[in-house]
Amino acid sequence: MELFVTERGNKALRFNNYTYRLIEVNKKSKRFRSAFQERRVQARRHREREATRQAIISAYRKGEINQEEFLRRISFKSLPPKM
Repeated sequence: MELFVTERGNKALRFNNYTYRLIEVNKKSKRFRSAFQERRVQARRHREREATRQAIISAYRKGEINQEEFLRRISFKSLPPKM
């Protein structure tokens, strides 16, 4: 297992004759994730975010929450992080 820098300047990890591209997840702690794993994480976050949005919209349509509450909840800040 070896850690190296590619020609493009990205970090990568060679393991069992396979090269994993590494993506920096957290600048402060210098944490990395493989590109493949990162894509799965992004997809999961996207699904969760979309599910939350749909739940808020359906609650509003059913009349469980009023317009003010709907707008507050659907606002950019209240949805789970996109990152």
